[in-house]
Amino acid sequence: MRPAPFDYLAPQDLPEALSAVTHPDHVVLAGGQSLVPMLNRRHVRPRLVVDINSIEQLRGFSVLDTSVRLGSLTRHRWLEVSAEVARGCPALSAAARLIGDPEVRRRGTLGGSLSHAAPGAQLPTVAVLLNAVIEVAGIEGNRVISSRQFFVGRHRTALASGEVILAVQVPRVTSAEGQALRQFTRHSHGVNLVAAARVAISQDGQCVGADLAVGGADVPVLLSDEASGLVGARSLTAEQVSPIARGAAEVWVEAHAAGAGARHQRLAEVAIGGALLAAWRCAFQEGRIDDAH
Repeated sequence: MRPAPFDYLAPQDLPEALSAVTHPDHVVLAGGQSLVPMLNRRHVRPRLVVDINSIEQLRGFSVLDTSVRLGSLTRHRWLEVSAEVARGCPALSAAARLIGDPEVRRRGTLGGSLSHAAPGAQLPTVAVLLNAVIEVAGIEGNRVISSRQFFVGRHRTALASGEVILAVQVPRVTSAEGQALRQFTRHSHGVNLVAAARVAISQDGQCVGADLAVGGADVPVLLSDEASGLVGARSLTAEQVSPIARGAAEVWVEAHAAGAGARHQRLAEVAIGGALLAAWRCAFQEGRIDDAH
């Protein structure tokens, strides 16, 4: 099937792009890995496609005092292979490696993935885990949105009409912090179940902080209260993490994936437990990335 007819615009700078996205019936084209299939199937029928790939203001990577800043046009492939990203935000590298196939990673963008807000998408789940800050540009000016308030529903975000993602700031890891992902793909549904975990360890080997985010329902869900069961621990085994993972999976299914069934809950439990264990190991190995799945 071919797309319905539309006008095409490729602005060369940000002001031109912001003017274009005030059109009442537009879509923004970045990597196109989600949008183009939707256009071809006529799931969306915009009158205007705004291609932002030529806008230099949406590119770039910089290391700040406590975070890294990535332009919204950062490609998944660069996240996957960048040594700077692996050192500063290992969960981003791990997430990028789990996205699609090499061609999808070569074309897909960070801002595009966050804007598309697909259920089970890896990068939105990591953004929620790490409380990334999303810089947004609009015709009325710029603003910042916490990733934990950015995703409001299936394919729905806090972006207002006439706004685009400018950049994303992600906190940098400390030497005693581990990050990890575990993923299952539910082929019958075409939706991933992603668990992302962060564990911080003090110099004397005690857990001083833990966060958990799970993607696979309408929005990525933060389960920090459940992950806090690790705080104070000095060791972690599969037997110790099992009740924490089981409780977190139960909360997630009951509150966010009702009707998913016992098998889905069990998959969530395994993914959560695996992510927490892997993050714990990484914390004791100076943040080494662990993204087995």
